[in-house]
Amino acid sequence: MQIRTTKEASELINLIETLKDSIYKADLVSFNKILQNNAILTTYLRESEISSGNKEAIASYLDRTKEEILKMSRIKLTMAINPDSALLDKMFSWFKDAAGKELLMDISINPGILGGLLVTYKGLYRDFSLKSRLDNYFKRFSTVYDLLRS
Repeated sequence: MQIRTTKEASELINLIETLKDSIYKADLVSFNKILQNNAILTTYLRESEISSGNKEAIASYLDRTKEEILKMSRIKLTMAINPDSALLDKMFSWFKDAAGKELLMDISINPGILGGLLVTYKGLYRDFSLKSRLDNYFKRFSTVYDLLRS
């Protein structure tokens, strides 16, 4: 399952809870209408070969899917821009290759970092922002005169 961000995970968990509530409260037609609005769950239910008429198997599958999502490791990222889907795909793939597993990206936006990333993972923090690089560069100069003479 390719869930890239904590926002996507939260939306999917909410859908799973809605579906679980509707399994026993609604008829199968209503349930299938709700399910059709989410391609990820529809695809995985088909691939798992669970019959749409088997309410217990569907409920069990939804529970397992929710647990898998909740168990996923997270990486906190602060970016200067709101990433589009193509950038999210590249980042997800890169972090997956680097970590050796899928990581949910918890993304926040802070234009003040100018570019790059602030990364927190397993209690470790790294600042790869353009702001910190510029700050470090300009610390070398005590006056504008020093800057102009370099």
